[in-house]
Amino acid sequence: MLRNVTSSMLLRQSTRLLAHELASSSGEAACASRSWAAPSLSAGGRAFSAAAAGGDSITVTFKDDKDGSVKTVEAELGKSILEIAHENDVELEGACEGSLACSTCHVIVEDQDYYDKLPEPDDDENDMLDLAFGLTDTSRLGCQLKVDKIMHGIVFRVPSASNNQQPEASVKTEQSRLGCQIKVTPDLDGLVVRIPSATRNMAVDGYRPKPH
Repeated sequence: MLRNVTSSMLLRQSTRLLAHELASSSGEAACASRSWAAPSLSAGGRAFSAAAAGGDSITVTFKDDKDGSVKTVEAELGKSILEIAHENDVELEGACEGSLACSTCHVIVEDQDYYDKLPEPDDDENDMLDLAFGLTDTSRLGCQLKVDKIMHGIVFRVPSASNNQQPEASVKTEQSRLGCQIKVTPDLDGLVVRIPSATRNMAVDGYRPKPH
């Protein structure tokens, strides 16, 4: 399904980013006001909710598109897939620390049957997924998926790149331009252009036009 990035979605993203920055700057006072349990640090140094439904666990597998590695790990019920990834040194970024202000914990469920068993993403998650690198029909955000027994044996693919919407992580430079807007002239003789390692395709169905 083709998802459209709307002005309403961008407004909600900006609101979440502002709320996240205010919460971060308020220190311990902000932690005391949160409705969930005090966070504990994951293996990656990020702070997440440590609430879990007992000590039971299942197995989940992560496939990393960057290096082709495959890692099957024990996942404690009630924790998020993002937490599980960090605890087991899986490179799943999570730049906004699970506040739904980015798409860097984007994972792809390999099996459609498993995907269909998961709770449906809400509007906020869909908004962030619209900005994810390499979006597919079975894409989800790891911070929004809580480990459940129905996930036993599930396989998550970690895309080769992520799209970090955090302001400090922008890859745009002062020399950035769109190739379609630059016309070749004699003055450009000898010009060197650098092509980034990843792009964000706003036609989220992955359409790539053929050369004219």
